[in-house]
Amino acid sequence: MQIIKKAAIWLAALTALLIVLLMTGTIFQSRTFKLHNSSSAIAAAILLSGAVIMAVGAAAHYLRHRNSLTIFAVLMVLSIGKLIIMVNFPIQPTSDFYTYHSLAQSVVSGNTWQKMLTDGTLGDNILWPHVLNIAWFFSVFYSFFTNSIIVGQLVSITLSGVSAFLIYVILRKFLDQRVAIFAALLFYALPAFWLYSILNAPESFFLVFLLGSVLCYYDALYTVNDTNTKNFFYLALSLLLLFLANMIRPVVLVWIIVIVLVSLLGLPSQRISGKRLLARAAVFAVLFSGLSAAAIPIYRMFYGIDLAPAAVLQNYSIATGTSVTTGGQYNATIRRTVDKILDQPHQSRNTRYQRIIRQMDAITSNNLHTIKRTGVTAFVWQKVKNYMDENYGADWLLYNTQGSTAKRFTATVLPFVSVYAVVYFAMLLLLTASAIAAQLVMMWRRPGLSNRAINLLFYGTLAVDGFFLSALLLEVQGRYHIVLYLPIIVLLALGGQLISQQLHQNEKEV
Repeated sequence: MQIIKKAAIWLAALTALLIVLLMTGTIFQSRTFKLHNSSSAIAAAILLSGAVIMAVGAAAHYLRHRNSLTIFAVLMVLSIGKLIIMVNFPIQPTSDFYTYHSLAQSVVSGNTWQKMLTDGTLGDNILWPHVLNIAWFFSVFYSFFTNSIIVGQLVSITLSGVSAFLIYVILRKFLDQRVAIFAALLFYALPAFWLYSILNAPESFFLVFLLGSVLCYYDALYTVNDTNTKNFFYLALSLLLLFLANMIRPVVLVWIIVIVLVSLLGLPSQRISGKRLLARAAVFAVLFSGLSAAAIPIYRMFYGIDLAPAAVLQNYSIATGTSVTTGGQYNATIRRTVDKILDQPHQSRNTRYQRIIRQMDAITSNNLHTIKRTGVTAFVWQKVKNYMDENYGADWLLYNTQGSTAKRFTATVLPFVSVYAVVYFAMLLLLTASAIAAQLVMMWRRPGLSNRAINLLFYGTLAVDGFFLSALLLEVQGRYHIVLYLPIIVLLALGGQLISQQLHQNEKEV
């Protein structure tokens, strides 16, 4: 059994290493990057990226003895830079961001979801429950303050800082303080997400919920108390937060698979028995699966409207994700097909839903034949390039500005940031690849890694594998790979821990 477990860990780690290297190659294929990648811009981006990473390391060293409140305060202070951009480049939300904002405004104005469905305000968003969920989350904050887009932006900016803090809190549980701070600051400094979070970005909610769920799951496993009351409380809270994350981006089933696989194939731990770990992972997986299955009925009851069944969104996403003409991105023709079927009020809503499901199945079948004819490798390469587009932050911010503001952004910010975002992320990916390789070498040459360290490597690499490979099945956008930042940062931090341990060892020898 030990051989099978170690083989599984090696397979996950080697697959993740190849995926990280593939990511590194594809992010340089961004259209915006190619438009502005002059030699001087690349050189400046390399210098700035290196300087930021060194500055982050210095800050982590300086803050290594500070308490959590200080770390949180530092992250909030760093948000001032985002506020400066927000003020200098005011946005006028468009596309999805307009939908989130306008629906949130309608809710705060007293309109019911039933009324919005009747008067056409919802439009085809009745097919996409996650859009309604995102709007509702923003409406909670609008109701406390004002229904201005600025509130949505401030919420997103604040939550992005909270996400970085949660990364620190999670990593601090099993890594050095200095390494945990280093990883959190590296995440916070990601240029693409840094810019993107200035918008009313739903991923800011998603990351907080997902990281909060991971933190609570850890506490559910390892909190020691006689009655297990706290363990069950943390498990329930983790389940709730994961469900909230799934309300925004329905991809967290990957995390469920990760924790089940680790509980089955991870190496023995002194902190918790294998049977107890597997039992809690199984209970968590079963409960979450039940909640996921009941999600649409829950949404229908909460919003009071006849939302489309989950198969509509799933089949639409697969049909779009297999589109050769768009490389798995948004396809206007497919969307018009959906809207045409939906816009037939003489048919019952359920009839239209079923027609959409069947039509999406037919489009997917045709797409698969096209992929087979034109080449699977070429399609996958194009889709990965679209998925890993690291200029989503600058592009979406530009897309949500108008007139002279857009011109100023294009002239002053976009040219360099489009290069810097790619170079910075490429450096993190190369560091991550090095960290994975170093840990594999240690596992191969000598028993230099504890079972705990190997299990952490297993968690991180499985998450990279799962989130990346599952994305190839569905519609992709550049911003959808934000979830990959989390396991990448964790794997990079594990490499940083090895360096920290080596430094401590050298200090003792001296």
